[in-house]
Parts: sequence; structure tokens; C-alpha cells
Amino acid sequence: MALQRVVGNRRTGLLLRRAAAQHRGLQRFVEEEHRQLGQEASGGEWTNINYGTDTNPLYLTFGETVMMGDWFASLQQIRDLERQGQNGRDEIAWTRWKALESSDPKLRGPEPQVADAIKKSVMDRFYTLAAGNVTHFSAGGTAQQEYLRYHRQALRLAFAAGRLGRGRDWDDALTTEAFGAHFLTDMFSAGHVRTPRAEARAWYTQHFGGIDALVQYMARHMHDFIVLQHPIATAMLGRMVIPTVDDLAQTIKKLGGPAVAAFTLGDIVSLAMHDVDNRGLDLVSNVDATGTRVDGGYHWHGIGDSYLILGNRQVSDTVRHASALTRQMAVAALRASIAELHDAEAAGRAMGPPPKGDLVADLVRAGDTIEKLSATRALEYVPRADPAGTNVNFAWQWGSFNTPMRRAVDQVVKGTIADTLRDKGSTLTGDERDAVLDLAEHLRRAGIQALEAAVSAPAGARPKGEPELADRPPPDVPMSVGPGL
Repeated sequence: MALQRVVGNRRTGLLLRRAAAQHRGLQRFVEEEHRQLGQEASGGEWTNINYGTDTNPLYLTFGETVMMGDWFASLQQIRDLERQGQNGRDEIAWTRWKALESSDPKLRGPEPQVADAIKKSVMDRFYTLAAGNVTHFSAGGTAQQEYLRYHRQALRLAFAAGRLGRGRDWDDALTTEAFGAHFLTDMFSAGHVRTPRAEARAWYTQHFGGIDALVQYMARHMHDFIVLQHPIATAMLGRMVIPTVDDLAQTIKKLGGPAVAAFTLGDIVSLAMHDVDNRGLDLVSNVDATGTRVDGGYHWHGIGDSYLILGNRQVSDTVRHASALTRQMAVAALRASIAELHDAEAAGRAMGPPPKGDLVADLVRAGDTIEKLSATRALEYVPRADPAGTNVNFAWQWGSFNTPMRRAVDQVVKGTIADTLRDKGSTLTGDERDAVLDLAEHLRRAGIQALEAAVSAPAGARPKGEPELADRPPPDVPMSVGPGL
């Protein structure tokens, strides 16, 4: 737009410089944490997932397959891509490269040359999974069930490998174990231990629906910003040059991708609890890192996402100790789980090949043997929140927030959400880019007040005398989609 070139470019540059100065640089080592845990516990094993070519196959390591749990909904999704031929393997290769963003560049290698459509498919899947990742949480999700589902399948494959002497079955067992190990390692991340991921999602979906109210709030703020930039044009031409609120809402949804359709206010609240607990949580397990059972439980202090690989980061001795202990406990659990695969393979060898006679009786006998194999040794290490600890209490239902909950959500809006908008807005052009960047700065100032204004309901625990920072909807625009709080 010629009008944008005259008025907007100077403003755009100012906003970009301001945003860059204030951006705190979110560090994402989560995938690398999963990879390192898997590599250490497995002794550097490989899986049989090929992301190379027919003539030059390249296989994911055990650790790389562990980290793929954030990028694929199931192991079957990866197998389906393999069966599609080279295009499918290229998608696995680019996913691996993207997931290793925070890893050693030599390990990561050069970016695979793939079509933009493949990149979009990978990222859309990643954000959609992140928006509804109940399977990655322990007490508040289904991580244990997911781990056991894959682990028991791996035990059956390992048993068959021993009995039939087929290397392919053992490779399949290791690959299945590696993908399932993602959910096992998730249970050692402090932010995944007690966050009520499923319960919060259900409660907020029931009372507030989806994320449309927040999207409309953001779109109105962007619209008001653009109108202020072009007052003369707005008065003379109106909609001919100014996008409507609905147009801008579609821009926001496009920026967020398919994940926006699955997102709820409860996801923001869960993220807030998750981030606080990641910085440290008092835990208790049945055994210590050596596998020794402790009367009354083994009490320890753990940490979560992005705190497992500290390097030269300036952290307290308490955090560094918690990081090392969290790693020891997670690796010990993984080793216990892998050891059960070897037990299953040995049991299969001991039983020997199936006889030529009564196959039904043999299947029953084999089934009984598999059922007797332990499948829960790793769970002895899995932590739960220590009821005797000093963990902060969160009152997470909107309208009944306590101070820790309000502070945590406020930090997420001012940090993660504002930063994400800033990064995505920088990919746009013209007035829309200016408006998204201005919105990001607004959220950085308003924090939780923006959410309260969007749903027309106070969250609770607002300090007396707190200044009004959020935009308010005009009187003729109904915004409440929640209960009468």
C-alpha cells in the first residue's frame, strides 16, 4: 500500500527496534533434553526409522526418536511417512533438523531441502499437538498410560525377537520403546508432574469455550491502532483502506495456524502453572537414583523444561543440584525400562521357536510368559508432588485465582504470549505487521488484565490500586463467554 509506505515504514522500524530491545529471548532446550536422556540411557542405540534415501539410508538414534514425541502424535504417523517414499522421509528429515534447533550444529547438519508445504505441515502439526498435549502430563494427564502402551508393545516385540531370532523384531522393539520413552521422560519434568492439564482444559472449555473472545479483543486492538495511524484515510475512505475487526481476527488465526482452533483459556492457565513448577518443585519417588526403595518415599527437588542442560548459565547451586538429580532419576528410569526389553528377549529365547503342533496352546503359553514380565519397573522412579514439601498452591479456576496464580498468568501473557506475537508479527508486512507488534507491546504492559478484559470477567486476587492497563470493549459489544463470575 502506498499509504503504508508513507506513514508506516518509520513506525515499523521503531516498533521492531523497541521489541528487539525488550525481547528476553526464550530458550528452548526441551528437544535436546529428551535426546540426551535417551542417548545416555540407551548407550547410543539406533532405531530403524529411515530419514535418508533407499540407497543411502540414515536412521534416527534412540534419543532422536525420544524427542519426536513432541512432533508426532504417534509412532504410526512416522511409519506412515516412511511408507510414502522419499517425500515422507524428507518430512521426517526436516522434522529432525527442526527439532535439533538447540543442539550441536555438527549433529544437526545442514537444513534438508524440502518444499515449503512440507515445512508448513511439520509446524502445523507441532503447534496443534502443543495446544492439546494432555498425553505429556503426569498426574494431570495421561503420560503414564501412553508410556505403558508403547512399552508393553515393545515388550511383545522383544519377546518375539528372542523367540524367532529375527533382528527386525528387536529393532522394532527398540524403536517402539524410544518413542514411548518420550512420555516417560516427560513425567520427570517438574512442570509436568502436577499441572492439572486435562481438568483445567475441560473446566475452561465448559465455562469459556474456545479462544474466540481473546482473538476478538486482539483484533479490536489492532484495528484501533491502524485507524490511529491513518485518521484522514479512515475518515475519507473507511473500509477501502482499513481492514475490519473480522479481517484482523482472521489474520490472527492464520498466524496461529490450526492450533488456534484447539486453544483455550485453560491452556494459558496450565502453561502458567507449568512454567512456575519448571523452576523447581519438591517431589517424592518410591526409589532413589540407584533404585533403592526408601521407607516413606525418596524426597527430592526437581526442575523442568529448559533447566536440564545448564551449561554456563548463571543459576544457583540449588538449581544446578536439582538439574543433575532430575537427570539421574530420568536416566535411571529409562535404563530400568530398557532392561525389561532385554528380559523379554531372553524369555523369548528361553521358550524357543513355536512348535509345529498345537499353536493355540503355544500362544496361551507365550501370552502367560509375556504377562509375567515386569512392565512397571521404571514407574518406581517417577515423581509425584511431595505433600510435605513447600510447593506453591495454585487456585486455578477463573474468578477464584489466588495471588500466585494471578502472578503466574500475568508473567505468561507479558512473556511467552507477547514474545510469540512479536516473532510471528515480524513475518508480516505493512499495517498488519505494525498492528501485531503494537499488540505484543500492549500485552507486555497489560498482562492478565488483557485476558480479564477479553472475557469480561475478573480472574481474582487483583491488588488494590493496580492501574488500569487493558483495553476495554465498547458498551455495545458483548464479550462475556464465561460464567457469571
